[in-house]
Amino acid sequence: MNVRLKHEVTFSSVVFDGPVIFPNNFHVEINLITETENTTRQNIAIQRVLFFICDILEGCILIDKDNPNLNKLKKISGGTMIVELPGEPRDQLIGILLYHKLCAITEDNFEIDTLIIGSDRFNNLSYTIDDFGEFGIDGTPWWDREDLTICERKSHPLNKLNWADIDLDWDSGDKVQNNEGNNKVEILEGGPEIGNEPTAI
Repeated sequence: MNVRLKHEVTFSSVVFDGPVIFPNNFHVEINLITETENTTRQNIAIQRVLFFICDILEGCILIDKDNPNLNKLKKISGGTMIVELPGEPRDQLIGILLYHKLCAITEDNFEIDTLIIGSDRFNNLSYTIDDFGEFGIDGTPWWDREDLTICERKSHPLNKLNWADIDLDWDSGDKVQNNEGNNKVEILEGGPEIGNEPTAI
């Protein structure tokens, strides 16, 4: 049986929009539909989503890959994650790329029905993403790969990390956990008909 789930999460980042630099808080609502009855794989898929948003995007720098300041930024960013985008980091583009990435990393265990994104910069405006879309880019860009990458640089440290390293490969089983304790989500088997409370996410 397919189950509909909703999860709301926020992350903060530094945005390089052309010559303008500012901090921004993003608010994301993810509406999912289960595609597998295996609750272990459902839980792993949810934890992958949370890890990508709460551990990789949180505190990151969002910048157009063609921004002339990118190379300078790489040299001075220290350990801060730099997410390289195929355009200026506006809310709609960030939402589209996040929709793509979450579809990729959940690997058919969930259908991402819709993703709604807004930010503090445009307080009463949000975008609903519900179509996979294409960017006309040759090959498979980072947002369409099921790995942890956030750019095309082979030297990036995330290229050396895989889901098994953080116990979120599909065989992780009981080891599933999330470093952000407040964001941990667990999906229970069944429903009210077998004595469980409705799943709250």
